[in-house]
Amino acid sequence: MPTLGRAARSTSPTPSRRLGLAAALAAGVLVAGGAAPAQAAGAQAVAPVSATVTQASQAPVAPAPKARPLVQVVGSVVPRGVHAPVLVAGAGPLVLGAVAAQAGAKAVTPTATAGAAMRTQAVRAQARAARAKVTASRSSARKAASARPARAALSGSPKTIARSLVASKGWGAQQFRCLEKLWDKESDWIATADNPTSSAYGIPQALPGHKMASEGPRWRTDPATQIRWGLKYIDGRYGTPCEAWAHSRANNWY
Repeated sequence: MPTLGRAARSTSPTPSRRLGLAAALAAGVLVAGGAAPAQAAGAQAVAPVSATVTQASQAPVAPAPKARPLVQVVGSVVPRGVHAPVLVAGAGPLVLGAVAAQAGAKAVTPTATAGAAMRTQAVRAQARAARAKVTASRSSARKAASARPARAALSGSPKTIARSLVASKGWGAQQFRCLEKLWDKESDWIATADNPTSSAYGIPQALPGHKMASEGPRWRTDPATQIRWGLKYIDGRYGTPCEAWAHSRANNWY
């Protein structure tokens, strides 16, 4: 019995031999042992492996899963928060993707921003118009207030008005006396004086008379309007009333 036990243990395949047998069976090669007890032991050891390999070789191979096509959104963009399906290209049905919602949000954002900017510009334009209206009203009030003393100062006879305007230009009494002589000769200080031969008109005898409209609409009858225009003319052409009077004496016109 001890001898048979040692023989049985000596004829059983070692781990390396089992690996060799398994490799040979997997390659379809028949392996034969050297002794009958070894063959019997090898057959007992290899039989389960052989059956497993045979079953594995006969089992049908499952086909590889087909690659699904990439899904691309072709429907209209979906704004953020709106749960509506969009049409997609591919094998899938109607789907709702987060990408579509994000794209919708990006598409809507410029429009909303433009609308807000337009509303802001409209509000600012209204504010500017209101400020401009208030400024114009205040400016008109200041002009009216400053014009009252001037009109009061220009009241009186034409010579009184002329004396005030001559002083406001920085000219002295001598310049007023020259002006007085000049316009005594031209119109005798009559606001409606009309020269029938030359169409000269008014106290300064403007030629033609409608030039004095640059100083006001009442240029035909208002002495102050005519005198303001006449003094500007003298200042621009001769410099002072005395120079204008000297030219008139020498040439009989000024």
